[in-house]
Amino acid sequence: MITADTNAIRQALQCGEPGCSCHRPGGHVHCPVHDPGRTDQTPPFSISSSADGKVLVHCFNGCSQDQVIATLKEMGLWSGNGNSAKTRGMTLQELADAKRLPVESIKNWGVANIDYKGRPAVYIPYRDLEGKITDRFRLNLKQEPRLIWRKGSKTLLYGLWRLKEFQHAGWLLLVEGETDCWTLWEYGIPGLGLPGKTNWKREWAASLKGLKIYLWQEPDAPELPAKVARDFPDLLVIKAPETFKDISEAHIAGQDVVMLIERLKGEAKPPETTPSTSIIKGTGDEEPTQQEILLTIAAAAELFHTPDDESFARIPVNGHLETWAIKGGGFKKWLLHGFYKLQGKAPQAEIFSSTIKLLEAKALFEGPLRPVWVRVADYEGAIYLDLGNGKWEVVKVTSAGWEVVADPPVCFRRSRSMLPLPYPERGGNINELRPFVNVATVQDFVLVVAYQLAAMRARGPYPIMVFNGEHGSAKSTTARANRSLVDPNTSPLRSPPREERDLMISATNSWMLAFDNLSGMPKWLSDAFCRLSTGGGISNRELFTNGEEFILDAQRPVILNGIDSLTERPDLADRALILNLPQILKGDRQSEREFWAAFQKARPKILGALLDAVSTGLKNLESVKLPDPPRMADFAVWVVACEPALPWPPGSFMAAYLENRAEAVELSLEADCVAVAVRDGRSVYMDRQTIEAIRRTREPGAGRYQEEQGMAKGPQQVIGQTQEGGDLPSGDWH
Repeated sequence: MITADTNAIRQALQCGEPGCSCHRPGGHVHCPVHDPGRTDQTPPFSISSSADGKVLVHCFNGCSQDQVIATLKEMGLWSGNGNSAKTRGMTLQELADAKRLPVESIKNWGVANIDYKGRPAVYIPYRDLEGKITDRFRLNLKQEPRLIWRKGSKTLLYGLWRLKEFQHAGWLLLVEGETDCWTLWEYGIPGLGLPGKTNWKREWAASLKGLKIYLWQEPDAPELPAKVARDFPDLLVIKAPETFKDISEAHIAGQDVVMLIERLKGEAKPPETTPSTSIIKGTGDEEPTQQEILLTIAAAAELFHTPDDESFARIPVNGHLETWAIKGGGFKKWLLHGFYKLQGKAPQAEIFSSTIKLLEAKALFEGPLRPVWVRVADYEGAIYLDLGNGKWEVVKVTSAGWEVVADPPVCFRRSRSMLPLPYPERGGNINELRPFVNVATVQDFVLVVAYQLAAMRARGPYPIMVFNGEHGSAKSTTARANRSLVDPNTSPLRSPPREERDLMISATNSWMLAFDNLSGMPKWLSDAFCRLSTGGGISNRELFTNGEEFILDAQRPVILNGIDSLTERPDLADRALILNLPQILKGDRQSEREFWAAFQKARPKILGALLDAVSTGLKNLESVKLPDPPRMADFAVWVVACEPALPWPPGSFMAAYLENRAEAVELSLEADCVAVAVRDGRSVYMDRQTIEAIRRTREPGAGRYQEEQGMAKGPQQVIGQTQEGGDLPSGDWH
């Protein structure tokens, strides 16, 4: 349970200026995180209660809720689990003992014991150069809240009143917190304390001019050096050794702090510049504008555009490069995060939006032209497979073998639904895939493997894999397993699209498309799948433009499954691998959990075996010549080139493929009653239901011929109806 009083919080976060908007009933107040001094002219902090009694807090300058709640806890205004924020407290002697410092020395700097709301605490005065005092209180050694400011206090550097004493040294060490300062002073080392490990204000720099500035960087404050370096270009950074994070820990560990500081000063280096820690300067002596800061952060990205004039950025993230559309969410989040790390707040929405548009223009008119790939790419004779993991690693395949690389020469983009592939393992055999695809014959398994090899090429044409079968033949599971080998997805099987544009958008964002439980195949959808197989696109008017056209063009591997025949149209049948899956007997069934656990375990070696075959294909491709190439000649040549790495005799693929094509022609022929009769040299007969339906549609006012739902058009649909569990339609069939 959270205990918080919204009225008490609101009063505590109001300033002393009666005319400030923070005093308006229900208005915004000052943020306790970035504005403890209550100086913002337009308070950005909202606090309210929901209908169920929850306390809602939000800073519109970008301070996180965790920061806000932690600060409110420090102020004693927020507590969890129904407990009071109060703790036992601590005395100055306890603090001195913990830091192994003489208590009398600490008292000389104005530090004293104090009663803070009924508990012991340590009073730590902050004095500015004019001697004005700001109050801070140490409540606990380790337990939160440890430190709080008095309401209305202005944050300062700790130790400013001693600055004149340090001038003769000519240099100064900035550290985090008061106790580190006390340790330095005990050893006679000039130092000032930052009131927070990431807290630096540019207004503090003026008082330190003329001094050589060193900064002690703790491990959990990577962005601090860049903030300070904006005001001190000659800043040198001392990185904390691995054995201790701050000066106090070094002293407690028995280090000679004087010798340690001298050694580390000699090893100090300028701050590292990264996309989020670049030194940002405004015009002249002015503060940089928000757009200047955003553009400086974006300078770390490589901006470019694609052949279809889409703007992209390749950005450094945690030691690797990622590719994102500039107008997409990934790039925007990276840019916002970089701004927040420097400024501690979010940029204004209008400025951010205009900066994105400016970066899009720079990428389009000043950036190089580069293609962007989805999952599979080719470059200079090599094939690249995006593993889709958090490190953005890819598999590079050449005629000499394959390896996982971290910085490929090609750019991949990712959709939110893309899932990672496992790291491939060597020594696998493609036969390890056999238990996970419910096909009837070895020839059918050869075609399944051939389809996977085709899907690992960046350019088509690609065969369309069609799984037909009765209920209980594992059509969906086999389709899902096939997709997961090359292009796993959070939604591996999808329902058929409603229009061609939806299909092309799916193809733009995914590599392999798999559609589940299709019942029949409209002509437009059959034609669209044909275009995906061998190439083609659609055009449409771009939204919110004056007729400007955009084109979606893609070639993709496609998987279809259903009970009905899906390849009645000859064009689709000509591009398809049609496999009729057998029904799984009751004694052979297994649970989904067992099946997918075994599949996940086998995936790395199956993927490795496929990559071995792809490497062999690259080696042999130029030397393969087919005496009588079939319709999908490029597909056939590629699989024949890969075949030496596969565990079956040479020629197995072509034999299976030609037999499957002959069956496909027969199936498409059987879909036409007239064609079947003509082929067999006999008369054409129709059932009474069909004759009556045709008669009705030919009546005046009936319009053009419309197909009736559920009416069998030929032998193949009759078979489909019986597989669904229905009876043959009534009538006289001959």
